[in-house]
Amino acid sequence: NDAYPVKAGVEGYVILPDVLTPHYSQGGVDILREDEAMPVPVIYPSLAPGTTFRFVVGAPKGLDKAKMEEILVAIVAALKLGVGAKTSLGYGVFVLESITAHGS
Repeated sequence: NDAYPVKAGVEGYVILPDVLTPHYSQGGVDILREDEAMPVPVIYPSLAPGTTFRFVVGAPKGLDKAKMEEILVAIVAALKLGVGAKTSLGYGVFVLESITAHGS
């Protein structure tokens, strides 16, 4: 299985900088008092919203059509729920645009 971007997202980008600012940790130690917190923004790359990906799913020869459909339904359901961290904020959530099957 593999995935790769085929169409850029927001403002024509595939990757955009994102910022996470941990407030209650300093040097790996939890800080529970607000007056001791020293937030330091961390910039990291993230996928631009709206980027279109092509997912390629391989299957063994001879797999019957019903089983392949079952596998694809499970994959689509997983991608709609989201992959990776911060899915409750919309990160890693995919929307199916189309599906195509190719057999050999």
